[in-house]
Amino acid sequence: MKASILLLFIGISIASAHTVLSQETTLTVELTDISIKEAIHEIENNSEYVFVFSDNIGKETERKVNVNLEQESIETILENMFAGTSLTYRILDKQVVILRDNTQKSASNHVLAPSQPILYKIRDGNKTEQIV
Repeated sequence: MKASILLLFIGISIASAHTVLSQETTLTVELTDISIKEAIHEIENNSEYVFVFSDNIGKETERKVNVNLEQESIETILENMFAGTSLTYRILDKQVVILRDNTQKSASNHVLAPSQPILYKIRDGNKTEQIV
């Protein structure tokens, strides 16, 4: 019983150490007039992070950015790079997944129909009641 509690404690300690990795690691990035994709490759070559791209990001990664940050977390760098785009990220230990943020897109692309009353008919046995 004591051994299992000890192993459980060690496992929790190791798991919490992995989640803090992205918060403790700081990077200096000085990139001017470079595409997001090229910037990501530069960060990947100069850090421990590995980037993976989702299939649905399209040409968003061809957008030119300027990123000049000193001793910042990977989260701050990516937020700065993706500002004004529909891209977002998920960090899983040393792996960063780049994907499209559909929540921004869906809010701006909804086309509302002209306001027309919606007609409902409710039937209860032999009675029919109309609700507008």
